[in-house]
Amino acid sequence: MKTKLSILFAGLITSSAVMATTITVVNPSNKASPGTVFAKSYEQALSQNGKYDVQFYQASSCADADAKYNRTKNAVMVVNADVNIAAKSKGMACSFQATEANTTLITKSYLKICRKAGSTKEFGTERTTVGLASVILSPGLFTDLNGGNKRKLVGVPYSGSKTVLAAVLSGDIDYGIMGAGIAEPAAAKGEVDCTFDYDPAAKNYLGKTVTGLKIPTMPIINVVHTNSDDAGVKAAVASASTNKAFIASIATHGFRDTKNSGITAGDVSTVEKYINDLYTTYWKK
Repeated sequence: MKTKLSILFAGLITSSAVMATTITVVNPSNKASPGTVFAKSYEQALSQNGKYDVQFYQASSCADADAKYNRTKNAVMVVNADVNIAAKSKGMACSFQATEANTTLITKSYLKICRKAGSTKEFGTERTTVGLASVILSPGLFTDLNGGNKRKLVGVPYSGSKTVLAAVLSGDIDYGIMGAGIAEPAAAKGEVDCTFDYDPAAKNYLGKTVTGLKIPTMPIINVVHTNSDDAGVKAAVASASTNKAFIASIATHGFRDTKNSGITAGDVSTVEKYINDLYTTYWKK
């Protein structure tokens, strides 16, 4: 009996010793949103490390994501700036905890403004309906786009870029403001004509035509950071941020303006300033 107990005890010790450390990827984005596709793609890249037990936590809100991140050892937050801004507009707790030391990736994808292929509808010279995700629709945005009374644009809320595209194609709305991951494939198929782009490097950059905008460029910004102080975990989180398959995957969704090494305090503060400026300009009452 004593020998059997010794063997059992030794087995338990061995099992405990090889038990993998858990890394929890926390996602504050809506479950059905492109933000979750991004977070899932990052989770897959992190899982390829093979040394860790990678878990995915789908938060019910930004506040829930904050709470999970703060109470969980070796957690990774996949920030979507639009989620932070929307939460702030509703008076919900939604902190930005990225720092130079804990951030491994900052990436941007620029919104496109598209109409159905063949449409000759001008952008606001007469009443023009413009659909976009409800998470970014605000009165301040259209006050800015309309330039006082220069244009006659009317915002129409949708659940996300996929439903905006469907509404453009069906003729329910005149224009749609969509993420690149939805707009670019549709444009390549000849389904839509993307007349304006929020990317300042684009030939059809919105700010060149619609002048005087308070915020002329409006990217979708995602940030990855971790609360871990474990050197191995931090290295794995950083490595996943440079994973070639992951970078290629997010590029198909327009995330090509990516920094995943040498991130500075200035890079992080620029994102935080953008969140605060967009909230103050377009959302704050």
